[in-house]
Amino acid sequence: MATDTESYITVYTNRDFNGNPVNLAAGTYRLGQLLDKGVINDSISSIKIPPGYTVFIWEHNFTGKTTTFRDDTPYVGDEYDEMISSITVVYDENEARVAEEKRKEEERIAAEKAAEEARIAAEKAAEEARIAAEEARVAEEKRQEEERKAAEAARIAEEHRKEEERIAAEKAAEEARIAAEEARIAAEQARIAAEEARIAEEKRKEEERIAAENAAEAARIAEEHRKEDERIAAEKAAKEAKTYFSAMKFDGVKSIISASKPLLNNMTAFTMEGWVKASSLRNGFNAFFGQNNAIELGIKNQKLAAWVLGKDYSSTASFPLQEWHHVALVGDGAKLRFYCDGSLISTFDLAAKSYGTSNFPFKIGGEVWGANKEVWSLNKNYDYFTGLITEVRLWQVARSQADIQADLSKRLSGKEPNLIAYYPLNEINLDTFSPTALDLAGGNHCTVKNSSEVNDDTLPLQKST
Repeated sequence: MATDTESYITVYTNRDFNGNPVNLAAGTYRLGQLLDKGVINDSISSIKIPPGYTVFIWEHNFTGKTTTFRDDTPYVGDEYDEMISSITVVYDENEARVAEEKRKEEERIAAEKAAEEARIAAEKAAEEARIAAEEARVAEEKRQEEERKAAEAARIAEEHRKEEERIAAEKAAEEARIAAEEARIAAEQARIAAEEARIAEEKRKEEERIAAENAAEAARIAEEHRKEDERIAAEKAAKEAKTYFSAMKFDGVKSIISASKPLLNNMTAFTMEGWVKASSLRNGFNAFFGQNNAIELGIKNQKLAAWVLGKDYSSTASFPLQEWHHVALVGDGAKLRFYCDGSLISTFDLAAKSYGTSNFPFKIGGEVWGANKEVWSLNKNYDYFTGLITEVRLWQVARSQADIQADLSKRLSGKEPNLIAYYPLNEINLDTFSPTALDLAGGNHCTVKNSSEVNDDTLPLQKST
């Protein structure tokens, strides 16, 4: 029979036998019975199990995962923590008796071990007392020896003091002799210093004469350098002025500048802009720049026009010839806007989440407008532009009118935010197999075919100061 103190097991809601405890006697407990005992479903984390008891647990009402515990269990494990819904508690009286006998035997052994440890400790204390007495005797002898050594050291120190006094007296006499000699030497050094001062003064006057001659020569050389620097600066300024007002000339027949890949695919918003000066216009299409079957900008029937998402859009005003004009096309997902010289000239409703894709590369001056390779092969100058183009810029945002006006009359650096391609068209690399128009923003350089760089001082760009 189990005693009163071990007639049940105890389950806990937390690990290490913490939380709400509930006692369960031997028996079988379904979920309802556990609830009656105050055990919440899936809340058991640790179990106290007295000797003779075996606990079987299940994930559900005696179904699902199951395991067995026979000893105190401070944690049922991650697999069963707060997942127990039914329990069987089994008590084995014979097993409990064996456990009790084992406990008493362990107590007897522990008592014998404690007695033996006490005996050993007493013997150790006696030995430590004997050792301490021996150490005290040795310490006394050591003290007496140290006193004898101290007396001897005092005698030797007195002898050393007397010897040091004798040596100090001899040293003082020698130092007095040396001081007299040093005084004689100092007088001689003073005579030498006076002579050196006279020589130094003569040297200074000579150096001043040479320095004056050198200064005159340096002034003459500096003046020559200044004049040479002015000449180089003038040549550089002339060269920079030529580069600043440079543009690419297109003949309307075979001139074209082409990137090696598309640049305008999947744009959710965009701004495409540049400076153009049309020499003449054909009826129909005159391409400025763009990507065929994606976003295209140019002149159609004498008017600024665009092709976007499969449809043509044209402004109302005729495009002037023989004049520089800044043109811009802006799409913001809701509207399509045309700008000329920073002024808004036309607006169209055009809702778009994306402005489409195509496999055509971005091009300037031709092969842009609503055609394909078959048409171009039959009509080589289908949409080619005649005139000058410079400062072509592609942005991945819809720029405001104020943004466009702020930048249209100056060259950019290529590092501006959201600028994905920038072709100033005054940066033509002639060191490659074929001339290359440099992209200062995205590095998508273009091949130049049958187009030349020219200088036009009527280009209305303002030089930065």
